[in-house]
Amino acid sequence: MIVGKILREIAGSLKGMARELSLFIFGMGQAMREHSVEALQLQYLEMENTFLTIVMGGLVGMPFAPLALSMELAPLLKEEIAIMERRHALGGDLISDYFSSMGGDW
Repeated sequence: MIVGKILREIAGSLKGMARELSLFIFGMGQAMREHSVEALQLQYLEMENTFLTIVMGGLVGMPFAPLALSMELAPLLKEEIAIMERRHALGGDLISDYFSSMGGDW
């Protein structure tokens, strides 16, 4: 009787430890997935910056990419060109743009 009770207690504690270990392993897997997603997002942003530098580097004094390559890749830059146009339109009012980027009610 006593041996059975001790064995049940040991089995219960082993079951609890196994549950905690499985939760720990699941949590580690989740953390690794989140970290890998963040790393991929950072790599994507860096590749996008490199792409923009290659295609539009002539605007900032870097050597131009070959014209055929630039013309082929230009349609992929619609969003970036729209952002540049918006910034150019707001360029006359730099103080307003600076305070609007800080947020809050001025």
